[in-house]
Amino acid sequence: MIKVTLYYNKNKDIYRFKVLNHGQAMVCAGVSALVITCANFIQSNFALDVVQKHRDTGYIDFEIGEIKKGGRNHAANLIIDNMVFGLRLIEESYGDDIKINTKYD
Repeated sequence: MIKVTLYYNKNKDIYRFKVLNHGQAMVCAGVSALVITCANFIQSNFALDVVQKHRDTGYIDFEIGEIKKGGRNHAANLIIDNMVFGLRLIEESYGDDIKINTKYD
């Protein structure tokens, strides 16, 4: 089962997301496409303090320092919200293969 954890700051903005494990090939491919595209786009297009950790497969931990501290980046927030929207759609259809958890500061 794929486990996604979304971390929210005091402004209710997502500043970090972590993805662990694998699911069915189709579910895993969809989740990977959303998450990797989001992380790579943010890193490539914004001058933000980003920490990205990943292993060979099945793990990514992505954090934006400025948003964690309460800063706002409207464009980055929209991109992350779009990723979460897609992940929630996958979870609705394939709930046995993906679980999304939230944590609030």
